[in-house]
Amino acid sequence: MSKQLKVTVVVVAVLGAVLVLAGLNLTGNATYYYTVDELLAKRGELGDKFVQVKGYVVPGTLVYNQGSLDIKFDIEEKGQKLTVLYHGLKPDTLNDQVQPATGRGIEVVASGKLAADGSDVFQAKQLMVKCPSRYIEKGKKGS
Repeated sequence: MSKQLKVTVVVVAVLGAVLVLAGLNLTGNATYYYTVDELLAKRGELGDKFVQVKGYVVPGTLVYNQGSLDIKFDIEEKGQKLTVLYHGLKPDTLNDQVQPATGRGIEVVASGKLAADGSDVFQAKQLMVKCPSRYIEKGKKGS
């Protein structure tokens, strides 16, 4: 085998390995969340798997017990509702008010598991609340 062919084979092998590792890294770090309707439809497949679910807080459903740090609220997406239970400090931006720019509740992503009893209850270990200021239309800030 000629020296040029050997170099070409090595370069192709190294590039291939780099591409494979990059691909694995990208898919390994990808975080997927289900919408409420998707999560409820896949309840049987997911079992007690740790997942993320996204939905909009249903106005008027937020209950926070500051003494026990228990939070309960409903989220909805495409007509489906899910009760979220969380134990911890309430995020400052978590509320159950209608957002004027969207006409719906604030967007939340919860990480955790569906309740084992088959109810529409999600036991959250982590909450991520979308920033409400992102919903304010341009030109309406401060008004």
